Formats: sequence, structure tokens, C-alpha cells
Amino acid sequence: MKLFFRILFLCLSFNFTYSQSTTCETASAMCSGQGGPYNNTNTGTAGGNQAGYGPITGCGGSGSLGNNGSLGSTPRPAWFYYTIGRTGPINLNLQQFNASNNGIDVDFALWGPFPNNNLGNICNSLSGFPGSTYTGPCNLVDASYSPTFNETIHIPNAQVGQIYLLLVTNFSGQPGTYTINQSNATAPGAGQISCDVVCGIDLGPDRLFCDSSVTSLNLVANFNQAPTTVGSPVYSWYLFNGTTYVLQTTTTVNNLTVTQDGLWKVSVLRPGCSDLAEDDIEIRFDAPPVLNNATNLDAPVGVCSHTFNLTQNQAALTAPALPSNYTIRYYLNEDDCLAGNNNFITNPTSFTVTTTTTIYVRVENLDNAICSDSSKFFDLVIQCNPLSCQLDLTSATTTTSQTVCLNTPIQNIDYSYGGEATAANVTGLPTGVTAAIGAGIITISGTPSQAGVFNYTVASIGCTTNLTLQGTITVTDLPNVTSVTSNSPICTGSNAVFTITGTPNATVTYSINGGASSTVILSSTGTQTVTSSNATTNQQLTVTLVSVNGCSRVVSVASTVTVTQPIVSTFNQIPNLCIGANPPALPNTSTQNYTGSWSPATINTSVAGTFTYTFTPTNGQCAAPGVVQVTIDPLEITTFNPMPELCLNSSNNVLPTQSIQGIVGTWNPSIINTSQLGTFTYTFTPAATECAEPATLEVIVKACAIQKGISPNGDGLNDNFDLAGYNVSKMEIFNRYGTIVYSKNNYQDEWYGQSNNGNELPDGTYYYVINFTDKETITGWIYINREQ
Repeated sequence: MKLFFRILFLCLSFNFTYSQSTTCETASAMCSGQGGPYNNTNTGTAGGNQAGYGPITGCGGSGSLGNNGSLGSTPRPAWFYYTIGRTGPINLNLQQFNASNNGIDVDFALWGPFPNNNLGNICNSLSGFPGSTYTGPCNLVDASYSPTFNETIHIPNAQVGQIYLLLVTNFSGQPGTYTINQSNATAPGAGQISCDVVCGIDLGPDRLFCDSSVTSLNLVANFNQAPTTVGSPVYSWYLFNGTTYVLQTTTTVNNLTVTQDGLWKVSVLRPGCSDLAEDDIEIRFDAPPVLNNATNLDAPVGVCSHTFNLTQNQAALTAPALPSNYTIRYYLNEDDCLAGNNNFITNPTSFTVTTTTTIYVRVENLDNAICSDSSKFFDLVIQCNPLSCQLDLTSATTTTSQTVCLNTPIQNIDYSYGGEATAANVTGLPTGVTAAIGAGIITISGTPSQAGVFNYTVASIGCTTNLTLQGTITVTDLPNVTSVTSNSPICTGSNAVFTITGTPNATVTYSINGGASSTVILSSTGTQTVTSSNATTNQQLTVTLVSVNGCSRVVSVASTVTVTQPIVSTFNQIPNLCIGANPPALPNTSTQNYTGSWSPATINTSVAGTFTYTFTPTNGQCAAPGVVQVTIDPLEITTFNPMPELCLNSSNNVLPTQSIQGIVGTWNPSIINTSQLGTFTYTFTPAATECAEPATLEVIVKACAIQKGISPNGDGLNDNFDLAGYNVSKMEIFNRYGTIVYSKNNYQDEWYGQSNNGNELPDGTYYYVINFTDKETITGWIYINREQ
């Protein structure tokens, strides 16, 4: 809002203080610039922990954490929380005063950072807090138990979105107030507290009505931003009586219709906002604008065409009211102004005239009622009185176009100015060259430290039409040699070749091994080679000077070619190979990374024995020949001890892990199958690392025993007569009288003590006859016992 007749209230002052929550769970949100004063908590007696929580255990260490990072007591607590709005260090100044404005002891503890503002969760996660079961990393950031009234709270590395919780105590118990303000808010790189939790209120701009028919206005109070907690606020409405605000009414809605002039204020505190939100608005019914006389606007002397900002008269026209309370328009014709038509000046902030011109002003209230004081006017005064303008070169003509080497002083360039010109300006000079201007003389001088072509301009100042003169200073960069590279290392007797890189077309002075100096001219691309033939010792080329177009630079750039003796080519040993195996390729390079060719070119594995292969290096590698030896082993015969005969369905089915000779490999099949009777062959394949022949092993599976009885009681043990795997063609069961009671062709394990018609046979001894497909018939006795 903008207050009307603000001068009426210059002598008034308002100081609001608010008490804060005494529990962590109801901590109040705080914001930069909302630092109090706040009423302290003063219940309980002086000293000790009355109305507090007990001592806070620190995390150890010293420094900004005060009393070893702990508080001896926490009397009369107040709680706040902060949300970080900008990353960086934050320092908060905490001070406490009694009712006589004398400082009293204040202590604090600060925890964080926390990822959100769920205070219930945060309050259960405080390191060292009395009764806390929190066992996570220490999150006590700062604390102080010193007796001073003035403390500094440190948040060393605050990050956007983090939450910090602050406990403030009142040791003496005296009633009073404290303030908490950020002390490093303007420091470079400082962090900042977020104000998103502070919910200001807004009634809008002041309202001044000149139409007498307007007798009421509905005031609407809107929060500047949504509170973080849903609630039902109460709005208190006040009217200023010239001395203080007097409560008129309270509402549970955010609007009120008023019919009385004056300064109205609304006050509201709702959950989720950190402070009491207030705003006021000036209401005037039947109050047409009263304008003051405006002063003329003058163009500079000698200027025949000038652009004016007409709005710079607005504050003087409406004072003591603010221009923003009105709609203000400017006209060139008084009749248009009186009529209030659309022939007004559309861009009053940039209005150009060439003769002295009268401007008429019309002022209306914001509600566009038909009322105005438009009799005010002012003149735009043009003071066109051109004077002569003089700007001349006084040094030699050749000085305006100079070419110098970098870091070499230029020849002074002098100009004079006069007449209407009050000063001059020089632009476009290279770094290191400046212009001294004064008493009608301009002198350009200095040593350029920036290469390039600089077109400078000298311009007069103050003339109706300023004059300009121009010149050029060409600064030639000093030539340079950026590198010297070589073909190091080389073999004895080879040529040492150096490549010099630098400024194109420059002349380079160099020497080799400190000998006589020589010169070479770099190519248009900035390179050139120098060769030292048939070198037998190390060769070092050193560049000492480089010059071009009269500009020179002393340098010291060197490179060394190392001359070495040939090195014998060596190779890693090739493992022994089996006769007939696919031979590996001989290595392409030696262990020194030499390349070359082999003789023979490939490994022959068709014959057993040890063979030598010779390596000849490619020319230019400073390498001597080398050899490798390859051994071809014969195949070894693979044998195994005979396998013992196995019983049908036995679990002894492990094949040997290696042969009698210790040869390892794989079996096919991989395990012995004893589910069938007969003789079976298993094939052994030696591992690829073994020089050995394949082998086979026979395994005999025989029937070792026939079941002596069954107990078909459903316990899963011997419930049926199991002959699976015996290749039974027919099985018959007889009772003790010789009568057949059960028979089955291709029998497996189907009999569990039942007759052919499915009836349960009585417990007792029975006679069986078993015919096999692969061996002789067998007979015997089997017993049925159903007892558990």
C-alpha cells in the first residue's frame, strides 16, 4: 500500500513484540529481516533448569560450539526454525535485553540440517537433547553457554531447502525481549534464510474518491503468499484516531465494508506464518485531488532539440499525496486537457521539443470519476544558443598513425579543444596507453601492453554538435617460439631432427650443444626443422632469440635428442605346446615394443622337440635381433584304475577327478547313473592344457539285493515293493496256500499289499516269482506288516 498524506504520521512509532513457543514441536518459523524484538520466556525462578529441559550434551571439540559444544542448563526456552533460501554461510546475531533495555545473559543451541519442516520428526532427532533416544550422527551445529547478552550463531555451510532448529534460553528469568538478525546478509557468497514461511498481508493501494456518490468501500485482505499450515485466522480491523489505532471489529473472513474516512489497518496471525501480518490503507471519500504549481523544465544551454521526462514534475504536483494514487496525463492543448480526451502525450518519459512549449496536466483519481484539477501547467524551455566548437591535432600528422612493438612507448599524440567544447573524451586506446585531458589540451601517451590494431576516437564534449577526430595505433605482438620438439631417442649414427614452432616468418637464433649460433627463418605456418647428422652423442638445440618486422624477444626454449645403443629384442616365454595343437602366432612386438619379422614365420607343432625362432627388428628402431624357443610335447597315454561293480540305485556315482598319470579333464556323461542294470562306457577328454590322449572307463551296475518286506502304513518308508530299475517283465505274489493273489506285467513298484481286485491282504508272509527281461527268474519270500 501507499499512504496518502503520509506527513501526518511522521511522529508516530509502533513497536510490536511477540512471545515465542516454549516447546520444540510448536517452534516458530523465522525469516531474514523478521528478527524481533520478541518477548522472552520468563516463567520459573532465576538460574537452574526451571521451566527448561535439563543440560544438553555436546558432541565434543571446541571452537564456535562454546562450552565444549554443550549447555549446562536450558531455563525458560523459546524455539524457532529456519528454512534456508540461498546456499552459503549464515551468521545470526542474538541479543537479549530486560525491560530497562539492559543486556541480560542469553544462551542457545542450534541443530541441523534437517530435510523438511516436520517438527515432530525433527524434535525426535536432536543430538544430546534430554531424554532423546536419537543415536544418529551428531547434528548439534552450534551452542553457547557464555554469560554475555550478545551471541553469534554460526551456520557454516547452509544449503537451499535445509531446516535448522534453534533453542534460545533466558538464564536470569528477567522479563524482556531478544532480537535475532542475520549479520552477514550483504557479505559476498553469504547464504540467506527463506521468507516463504512469512505470510504478509496486503490491503492494496490507498483509495481516494472525488465523486461524492461513493460513500463505502469493501476492504479485502490477501496474504502475500500461502501459509504453510492450514488454519482459520481471525482478522482484527483498526481505525487510526490521530494518536493510536483503535480496534473497530473482528471478522473470520478477509473483508470488511467501511464508510468512514481515515487510516484503516488489518492485523492477522494464522498457523504456518512466522509473524503477525499487518497492513494499512488510506481511505478518503469526496476528496478530489488538489495540485501544486509545477516548475518549468529547462533544456541545457545551447541545445536546440531536447528530450524531457515530464513525469519528474509529478511528485511536486501531488505532494503530500503520492502520484501513484492518481491517473496523471499530459496535454499540449488546454481544451483537450479540460475535456480529458485521448489527445494526451502517450510517452511522457521521453518527449522531445525544439521550441519552448507549455504542457497542461490533468489528474484523476484511480476510479476514473469525472473530477480533476487540470488548471496546472508548466513550460519546457529550450535555450538554443549554439557556440563554436574547436578540436584540433597539434602534434605531427604522422603521430596519428603509429606502429610500435608491444611494450614499446608510443610517440605522444597531442590535441587541443576549445570554443563551445568544455572537455573531451578519448576511446579505443590499447591497454597501457592513456589520455591526459585538461586545460584545453589532450595528450595520448604510454606503453601499450595489448597487441592489435586500435582505431581510437577523440570527441569534444559540450558542443551542440560535438566534433570527432580519429587515429590508429598498431601494436605488433612480439614474436615467440612456442616449442622445440625432436625425434628423440635415436640410434648411434642417426640424424637428430629438431622442429621449431613459433611466429610465422620469424628469424630464430639457435645453437646446438652450446656451439656457434645459427639462424633459421620459420615458414608461413610457423615451423622449421634443423638437422644434426650422424649423431654419436646426445644433441641439445637451444633457441635464444626470435625477431620479425623489427620486433624481437629473448627466449630460452630447448629440446634434447638422446642417442642410444641398439637393445636386444626380448620376448615373453611361449608355454610348451602339445604335438598337433593349433600353434599360437609369434608376438608382433618385443617386450620393448619393437616390431619386425620372424624366421621361420610360424610355429610348427607336427613334430615333438625344442625349436628356435629368430626375430629381425624393422629398421629405424635402434633394436638388435632376438630369439624365442618353443617346446612341442608328445601326447601322454591316459589310464584309470578299473571301477568296482555298483549296486542298482546305489549313490556311489563319482568318477575319478584325474587319471593315474595325474591328468585332469571332463567326463561324458559327467556322473555315473545306477538307475539301470548293465555295463556302461564313460569317455574322458583331457583338459586343453594337458598333452594327453582321450580314454574310456566301463562301469557295471548289478542287482545286489531284493526287498524282504513292506509296511504299507503311509509313513513313506517301505510302503510298496520297489523293483524299479530291475527290468521286470512279470511279477507274481502267492499266499502260503499257493494261491496267486497278485500279478503284474512290466512291474515297477505298484504292489503295496493288495490283491488283484484291490482288496487289502492280511499281514503275513507271501511267496514271489519275478521274471526279468535280461536275467534268470528268481523266487523268494516277502512279509507284510502294517503296524505303525
